[in-house]
Amino acid sequence: MKNAYRFLITVFCFQLFATSAYTNQPDPECLVAPVPFVSSNLPILIIDTDNQQQIPDEPKITASMGIIYNGSGQINHISDPPNHYKGLIGIELRGNSSQSFPKKPYNIETRDSLGNNLNVSLFGMPAENDWVLRASYMDHTFIRNPLAMHMSRQTGRWASRCHMVELVLSGSYQGIYIFMEKIKWDKGRVDIAKLEPSDIQEPDISGGYIYEITGFDTNLGESRKLKYPKFDEAASQQIDYITAYDNGFRDCMYTPDYMDETRGYQSWIDVESFTSELLVQEAMRNSDAYGWSGYFHKDRQGKINAGPAWDFDQSSGNSSYPDNGVIDQWLFSHSGTDNTPFFWPKLFSDPSFRYRVRVQWEKFRENAYKTATGRRRTLCLSKPSQ
Repeated sequence: MKNAYRFLITVFCFQLFATSAYTNQPDPECLVAPVPFVSSNLPILIIDTDNQQQIPDEPKITASMGIIYNGSGQINHISDPPNHYKGLIGIELRGNSSQSFPKKPYNIETRDSLGNNLNVSLFGMPAENDWVLRASYMDHTFIRNPLAMHMSRQTGRWASRCHMVELVLSGSYQGIYIFMEKIKWDKGRVDIAKLEPSDIQEPDISGGYIYEITGFDTNLGESRKLKYPKFDEAASQQIDYITAYDNGFRDCMYTPDYMDETRGYQSWIDVESFTSELLVQEAMRNSDAYGWSGYFHKDRQGKINAGPAWDFDQSSGNSSYPDNGVIDQWLFSHSGTDNTPFFWPKLFSDPSFRYRVRVQWEKFRENAYKTATGRRRTLCLSKPSQ
């Protein structure tokens, strides 16, 4: 992975230059602006709860949201009328440990006047109703998640699109947030088969599923949490199916024949998706890689796919983990990270898998990850307005 960090620095500078210019910039540690918040060249989200009601972990409460966005490069004033969105939303706290931080992250759901889900296109993203307001409390540059999502999309995989915004909540300025697409089943997001509760026979029961490896609130065992369909809405047969399928892959990895091209892991997983996920996680040096926000999905009659990529606040030299600052070794085998599924280092022990990682990295470096590509984009940008 020679020159990986040179590439990352180039793209990092491009992303930062393109998205970080804004007026009235607060200290990242300060949740109350030192001067009155008046305007920004980032979109302004104004969210008001009834009687300034506190936002709970769950369920979502109803609130109103207006978005002021006069277009790229234009100044948005808090006194401007909402022109990008004006209507109801559902809102709740999101995250696990991140909820304990002073700056809170949120899930929001756009709704119609009757409280039903309302699919809308925001900031040019495909129409949907589920969105994330990521506080980025651990990453004061606000750039690591957008950069990692961009890198993942360059591999041909779906990853959440991002847009920087300023948030005013119940009259109080909260600072900059990253507005993101939530990982979910959808034709414009994780495009897999829609699984109905009645789909309990082959081939229908074989997909689609989205699950996560996490150290919090697991429901499938082995640190796994079913995300789609929702665990409490899935048929018991579906829960049993995806658990048994993933266990089948894990059991295969314990056998002497796990490298066999016919009987081994290649019959269970989409190998290219695993190499793409590995490259993004390792290039970003993500301390949360693999074991804390490691997503997987399986389409109908398909194999297990690694991804989408998610959660890069603690990456690229910004980490509270014991391995912060360590740049040697692969993250999947480093002693500073825990909860990593055993199959990641075991996959890499297969010469064929390692070769495919190398080939894919060299392919990306010739095109999508080419240093000159990031440099050209940086040079073509004009200085944003102050």
